[in-house]
Amino acid sequence: MVMVNKKAQASTLIFLIMVLLIFYILFLPASEREKLLGENDSTTSVFVASEPVVLLSDDVGTLTQVKEKDIEHTLTPVILEERVSAEVFAELPPFTVRKGWFFASPKEFVFSVENPALVEGGLLSFQVGQHRGLLSIKVNNVEVFDGELNDGPNVIKIKKELLQKMNVVEFAGRGFGLLARQYFFNDVKVVGDVKDLSRESVVESFIVSPEEKNALASGYLSFYAVCNRELAGTLATTLNGRLLASVVPNCNSVNRFELVGDDFVEGKNLLNFNMPSGKARLDSVVVKTKLKPTKGYVNYFNVNSSVFSRVLNNNDRVMLRVYFVDDDAQKTADLNINGILGSVDQRNALYEKDITSKTREGNNYVALTPKVAELNVVKLEVKVE
Repeated sequence: MVMVNKKAQASTLIFLIMVLLIFYILFLPASEREKLLGENDSTTSVFVASEPVVLLSDDVGTLTQVKEKDIEHTLTPVILEERVSAEVFAELPPFTVRKGWFFASPKEFVFSVENPALVEGGLLSFQVGQHRGLLSIKVNNVEVFDGELNDGPNVIKIKKELLQKMNVVEFAGRGFGLLARQYFFNDVKVVGDVKDLSRESVVESFIVSPEEKNALASGYLSFYAVCNRELAGTLATTLNGRLLASVVPNCNSVNRFELVGDDFVEGKNLLNFNMPSGKARLDSVVVKTKLKPTKGYVNYFNVNSSVFSRVLNNNDRVMLRVYFVDDDAQKTADLNINGILGSVDQRNALYEKDITSKTREGNNYVALTPKVAELNVVKLEVKVE
């Protein structure tokens, strides 16, 4: 009887200890309970199917298609020549210069030159009537003549270096004698040879579109130079302010200069030919651009092991969505998911495709290459849901 009671007491004690142990485990912190029971989050992941995982979200922008391999810009023929024309700087009415023992009546006048750098030189011309004695002529206080003039027409050279924007010419009798020095002048002129820059320099222009600029790899400028090498001067050629060459052109043959992508600008491009001396005609002037092949959009996304397990085990899908501008235009493009090709051909603003079978664990890529001139993509998105 005593042995039965002892066994009952032992069973009750064991039961109480087990109940206390269960409640102890339940009230332990989660991390401690996981250690005690051998639970491990790294080997078991729980996903909620309604919570999507975004693998890729990118604002793409405008994709363009390059159909041509090169584009030719044909320009008009160019004529370059050094041209000098005579210009009258001053004309005076008749006047008289006198000088005696007790009096002097010189003559002074002023003339202007708009751009002295373009004047090759000047001439002071006049007719001399009655005259007696010596005469001095100065230009800007530098003597250009001293002596006795001849009857009739006279010409005095004025050096280029003497000419300024404002110039002063002075006629004055020189020396003394029994009779006063006297000169009568008429038909007085100052003329000069002025260079005409309008024929020395020619600017041509051509337009490079945004699509051409984005795809531009290189190019060249070519023209056929009609000239006499002995008469042709140095030809300076610039594109958008950058000097391409400064050489005497190869006369009666094609001249070609290689260009790089950075030589061009989007929009208006300026090509300048300048030949300060000599003469040449440039025919068949062409700027040709060489374009890179169409390069579409490509981006990458990673699928880790946990997400990939969710796709395999939970019947979740990997969805690709491409959001286009809603412009009712045809959206046509080649689609490439990890080397598996497809296509987009629709007018709708949303393209949606299940790419679960094309997705792999680790690194993945998606590529979109336009098949129309311009494809406006608002966003591209890859999502597990």
